[in-house]
Amino acid sequence: MRYLIKGVGIPKEDKLWYADILVEDGVIADISDKIEVEAEIIDAKGMIAMPGLCELHAYLREPGYEYKETIKSATYAALHGGYTTVVAMPETLPVIDSVEMVDSFMMKAMRDSAVEICPAVSITMGLGGEYITNLREIKEKGIMCCCDGKRSIANANLARKAMLSARDVDIPLFVYCEDMNIRGMGLINESESAKKLGLLPVSRLAENLLVSRDCIMALETGARIHIMNISTKESVEIIRFYKDKGAYITCDVSINNLLMSDGDIVEDLGIYSFNPPLRDMSDIKALIEGLKDGTIDHISCDHTPNHPSEKLCSIKTACAGVAGFETALALCYTYLVEKKKLTLSELVKKLSDNPRRILGLPEYKLEKGAKATFLLADITRTVSAESLNQFTFSKITPYHGAQVKGDVSYVFVDGNINLKK
Repeated sequence: MRYLIKGVGIPKEDKLWYADILVEDGVIADISDKIEVEAEIIDAKGMIAMPGLCELHAYLREPGYEYKETIKSATYAALHGGYTTVVAMPETLPVIDSVEMVDSFMMKAMRDSAVEICPAVSITMGLGGEYITNLREIKEKGIMCCCDGKRSIANANLARKAMLSARDVDIPLFVYCEDMNIRGMGLINESESAKKLGLLPVSRLAENLLVSRDCIMALETGARIHIMNISTKESVEIIRFYKDKGAYITCDVSINNLLMSDGDIVEDLGIYSFNPPLRDMSDIKALIEGLKDGTIDHISCDHTPNHPSEKLCSIKTACAGVAGFETALALCYTYLVEKKKLTLSELVKKLSDNPRRILGLPEYKLEKGAKATFLLADITRTVSAESLNQFTFSKITPYHGAQVKGDVSYVFVDGNINLKK
């Protein structure tokens, strides 16, 4: 099938180039100011084109927690939000920690998934934090990364062994940095909100210590590590320092830690339960600066769906996290690009180019001859954030009532229209 997309805005050198895109035989056959050929016409006035998005850590919940989400619901939500590649975290039941579990998971994914799934294998057996998984055996299955999800390896010697194991099979180790001995039973950031609501505080030291430890060991071992969900200004400074030293470190920040602060927690509601917790405005400022200067490589939608009963409750009993696939791009465009905190070209790097590079995948390009895998998003029409959650089981969002632009209208994958709204 041949498609001609007319008048779409394409990010180019921090500006929008309005052009036509001809899609044929799975590739971008032409891209220029004006194209006149016989084809199915798509009027893209008011839309922008971006390469297919890539998410480095998402919790698909299947197998084991299908009451929260399934592979099918999560990946259709991903496609609905413009994502074409997703890394699935191993925090399932049973855990993805063996060749057999990888095979079982991928069989389900091949049957049910709407996007490309890259399963992450756990770095410790059963996520137990005691014994290193046989990465060499599992690497042969095409695994691109390993991690223990949002479970830090407490034992420093074991964490170092994990880095060496990942280095030896040449895959990145994804790490979540939070010292649970310091966090303890803490619920939200150490702040005025914690005092007013009588909620146990989380010291920022819990994150900063483990970020420091893992950066030091990454430099010493030569391992590639990706630090997930950084949230403090100190983490930004530490990572910047060790990157400059030559350590193979990349990192990301959750969209939630960019758009909300602990000051937004005005009542004890489970929708404000996140890992890491929402921080203060000085942290958000440092995180934005880290995105601008390249210290932070990726903005994660941090898709962490939970059952309504696990969110419509006190923070004391809530499960951390919310769904993110369907709202992330619109939130990023509305609150980062429109407010001139990031350019659209920078956003493309954080949502597509960089995460693909971290996985060792080629970038998707909007240029002649490139694979036609991209999205079209409407930046003129305003919608409510909550209305975007169509496919995820977890429709509760802290952004209820927010008016956003950037709803995805089309997704092309290898030249085929996989989504049309």
